[in-house]
Amino acid sequence: MGCNLCCMAMPSANGATKPGVVSAAYDGLPVTPPTPNVIFVCHGFGCKYRAEFDLTGNDRAKLVQLLAAGKSSVAAERKAVAAAGAWFDRRVPARPITWRAPG
Repeated sequence: MGCNLCCMAMPSANGATKPGVVSAAYDGLPVTPPTPNVIFVCHGFGCKYRAEFDLTGNDRAKLVQLLAAGKSSVAAERKAVAAAGAWFDRRVPARPITWRAPG
């Protein structure tokens, strides 16, 4: 996925996101924070390049489903986050994205 901070904009198991946490994590970084509907996929040696990716309602529902499997324990949470990351890595190339230079 390139940027682990993107995970903070993904919906949690209950479908919520934490905008204040996302904003604080991105404070001072030269990248656009993700929202529940749009994230930026970093690539090119440490976010040299970014691609905008629009999350559909189906994308968000799938992420909620994958992350819900992690509610029972820390180990389950790690496994769920890994599954969500793997799903996301397969999903991004399948969707049209808009390329943006950093800045």
